[in-house]
Amino acid sequence: MRLLDNRQTLHRRLDILEQTNQHLLNALHQAQHLSGLGLAWSITAHELNNLLTLMTNYAQHALHYPDDKELSTKALEKTVFIGQRAGEILEKVMDLAAGKPMKTDRVEVSALLEDVLLCIGRDFEKDSITLIRDCPPGVWIQGDRVMLGQVFLNLMLNARRAMLPKGGTLYFAARSTANGTRIELTDTGCGMSAATLSRIFEPFYGDDQSQPDYDGNGLGLYFCKHILDVHQGSIQVQSEPHRGTTFRILLPGS
Repeated sequence: MRLLDNRQTLHRRLDILEQTNQHLLNALHQAQHLSGLGLAWSITAHELNNLLTLMTNYAQHALHYPDDKELSTKALEKTVFIGQRAGEILEKVMDLAAGKPMKTDRVEVSALLEDVLLCIGRDFEKDSITLIRDCPPGVWIQGDRVMLGQVFLNLMLNARRAMLPKGGTLYFAARSTANGTRIELTDTGCGMSAATLSRIFEPFYGDDQSQPDYDGNGLGLYFCKHILDVHQGSIQVQSEPHRGTTFRILLPGS
């Protein structure tokens, strides 16, 4: 009886997550061609949709293995963690849109990477993607932990998508330098053309279906660049078709 109740509870939670996810997708499409506050809402919907998709995946995982208490508990714990993160993202993006100053802290890059992997580590494993980390302890940046975590999450989700369905390797490196902290993400995915590279940081550029080598809605990378600009950082990209992509980030050290 208790197992049946657990299944029913998981089904109800999953239904709520899927309904919320669809609602946010609809809101994203409706807001895409607005400016000003509309763009802020579009970015918010984009970021929440990323997180809600991950929440749904973990909830489904728990639902599929209700007899494995340890596995289902871990999956639900991750669902709660991502849900809390979604609430923080909503608040911070709207504060940013309202022109409120961003609070910064001293953040260790390796710990920030662990936060992101807590959200997407399972997706990498099931998609045959190997993550190589060259990120020693003691490499620090000054910034907003949640927002910079979303930058990493967006870049890593893009890398994952570029390597599907075959899988591949994602290389993540971080180093302290005299000019700040350098972070590099390199994937072995499909790569991008020069034409796409020249516009990938433009909002909504990914909606152009004439760009077959870029799969996205054009908000994730725009969001990344904006957040890095706010942090007085920079982002550069290097890519060729069928030869993967490298993003290089420079942020103030701490």
